[in-house]
Amino acid sequence: QNALEKQIFQTLLLHKKFFQSCLVKYYKAKSGAVTNGESVFDLSIDVTGAIEKAAITKTDIDDPEYLQCLKVVFSRIRFKNLPIKEPLHAVFPLSVELPQQ
Repeated sequence: QNALEKQIFQTLLLHKKFFQSCLVKYYKAKSGAVTNGESVFDLSIDVTGAIEKAAITKTDIDDPEYLQCLKVVFSRIRFKNLPIKEPLHAVFPLSVELPQQ
C-alpha cells in the first residue's frame, strides 16, 4: 500500500460513523431483516480532494435508500493535501457484517 492509498483509506475511515448511520437507518427500515453483504464504490477524486462521483460497481444490498445514503456520505468527504496533479480513481468496498445471533 503506497502513501497515497494509505492517506485515502485513513480519510475514509474517519467517516466510518457516517457510513454506519446509513446502515442503522437501513436496518431499522427493514426491521432487522438485513443480511451481510458488500457494496463496492468506484470513487472519482478531483485534484482539490473532493469526490466528484461515487459509482456503485457491485452491491449485495439492493436498497436504493441505503445506497443513496452512502453516496451522500461520500459526496461530503474531502481529502486534504492529496499530492495529485490529475483526477484519480479509487475503489472502496464497504462491508456489512452483522453479529450472528
